[in-house]
Amino acid sequence: MKEFRYSGAAGILIILLSIVIALFYRFDVANPSTEFRIPVLALEFAGSLSQASTLLGTDPAMIRNYDIGHHLDLVFALVYSAFLLFANMGAWSSERNALNLVGIICAAVACSADWAENWQLLQLTDALLGVGAAPDFWLLRLFASTKFLFISISMLCLCPYLWSKGALAKAYCVASCVLPAVTLCTLLGLFRLSGIMILLTSIAWLALFILVIRISSKGYAPRLVQTDNRATGVQR
Repeated sequence: MKEFRYSGAAGILIILLSIVIALFYRFDVANPSTEFRIPVLALEFAGSLSQASTLLGTDPAMIRNYDIGHHLDLVFALVYSAFLLFANMGAWSSERNALNLVGIICAAVACSADWAENWQLLQLTDALLGVGAAPDFWLLRLFASTKFLFISISMLCLCPYLWSKGALAKAYCVASCVLPAVTLCTLLGLFRLSGIMILLTSIAWLALFILVIRISSKGYAPRLVQTDNRATGVQR
């Protein structure tokens, strides 16, 4: 189950990078959003340069912190997509469920969308610092929406494989089944649900991290196609 070991390694990197990125995506912004509990989400869904400027203020140090955070998030996108991609690859290797192929593709799409989103955010911080033009905000929202939606689908695709693997796996599946609906509602404009979206994602990722570590250490034999004993000559 080397795929699950790779997923577990990516999970460790997610935890470490999350701690580092949190140092730069600070919460003490000039004017916190009333709809988004997490300031960087408000920035990702900003509709204009004035909204972003109101959020972060005019302090160059704060804007540069977010600029560094966006650069780090490029690495984070690769890591979390590898986390989901290898978990789905492990499930596919075990059971050959086509849903896991969908999960692999969705993880890759989420990473691509996140990279495109971060380039838009880097252009935004340049504009806030007065050294560049503002991004296309409809593109910024499109890329952010694509990222969150495809992350939730990739997570959902693991549920058939994990459901039978204990209480923690069932908790992951419940969170992952609720997440796409919450994500879709958030993307359609119910931004107050964004905190629940992030909370569900974090809980599910933590559960998945523990599960892939367990699976990689214990191992689960793939389901074998039963064949006619007389044809194979194997005593069962």
